[in-house]
Amino acid sequence: MNKIIDNITDLKKCTPEELSEQTRLIRAFLIQSVTETGGHLSSNLGAVELTAAMHYVFDSPKDSIIWDVGHQCYTHKILTGRKDLFPTLRQKNGLSGYPSPAESNHDAIHAGHSSSSISVCTGIATAKKLDGDPSRTIAVIGDGSFTGGDQVKGRNVCAGKYRCWQLSLTLFTSTCPQKFPLRGLDTAEIYLDSWCVLNDTDQICLIQQGDGV
Repeated sequence: MNKIIDNITDLKKCTPEELSEQTRLIRAFLIQSVTETGGHLSSNLGAVELTAAMHYVFDSPKDSIIWDVGHQCYTHKILTGRKDLFPTLRQKNGLSGYPSPAESNHDAIHAGHSSSSISVCTGIATAKKLDGDPSRTIAVIGDGSFTGGDQVKGRNVCAGKYRCWQLSLTLFTSTCPQKFPLRGLDTAEIYLDSWCVLNDTDQICLIQQGDGV
């Protein structure tokens, strides 16, 4: 396989070996394309495997993916049908460097580097709960955003929902050796260099991703 898959349906048909090859091809494409147009390169190279894995496991756009940091969404855009627009990245009337609902229904909200994803996910998940919608809501939050105050508020609110709904929050982590107490989500502190596995009852997933390669 020497062609980049640019749709989720075909991605889900890949074997693990083919997924690994896809991430290699996507990384090479990003290096060539972003070098020519400008944009966030290293932060996106660090999110290639994470993004492919998310789209392999989750069901976007039914499952809502909230990016925070938003500029790490380039692989997400490739896998949701926008690869051919990359020559216009960050140009007038071109492909946005951030999630954009105007571009695709796979982009749930506009998002930058604001630490707001956990709060947003809690709101979306609340609306889904009221509508009887069992789909998942995923916050992809970078270590830079994890230093912002809004994510602390989001965790506190989400912790209350967790107790009420018995939701499981899962951390997929990469860098960041510091520990953050996730009050209300677990009886013990969870270290951000460990990771847990989703189960079928989870409705909110918190993914922590490093900003670099």
